[in-house]
Amino acid sequence: ALPTRRARAAALAALPGPAAAAARVNLLLEAGRSADALAAASAARERHARHPALALALAAALAACGDHEDAFEAFQAASELAGEDSPAAVDAAAGAAKAALAAGNPDVAAAAITGALQLNKDHGPSLILYARIAQTRGMLRDTARALVRALAADRAAAGAPLAELTATDA
Repeated sequence: ALPTRRARAAALAALPGPAAAAARVNLLLEAGRSADALAAASAARERHARHPALALALAAALAACGDHEDAFEAFQAASELAGEDSPAAVDAAAGAAKAALAAGNPDVAAAAITGALQLNKDHGPSLILYARIAQTRGMLRDTARALVRALAADRAAAGAPLAELTATDA
């Protein structure tokens, strides 16, 4: 049987270090306890200011609490800490785009998601977010192309043959 969320949280509480702290924050977010997640992330960041996973968890907690402008800045900081070669950098850039979009800044969101896709052109969540941003900006052809690319990337990652649809069909 899979461990319950409470059992995972208890196991993580016993572990020291920034990676465990980030995992605890993510579990709190998963449980819908965004204020507790933000408090835990803030406290842990005081001890581990340069840890990318913890910076990403703090940014996610800020976004979950509705503080999209601070979340945007925190996601950007997490991306810089992670470095370009890290998958966390893509997640952080996508998080920054999502925060900018939630704050009502679609142009800033577009620039951020373009950065995420420059790091990984086949990142499904970034492609889907790009489609949302393009739709918000009235760019329906780009919306369709991004969704087709996301579908193709997902199918390729799953090892399935690519659908006959391509980005040029959109």
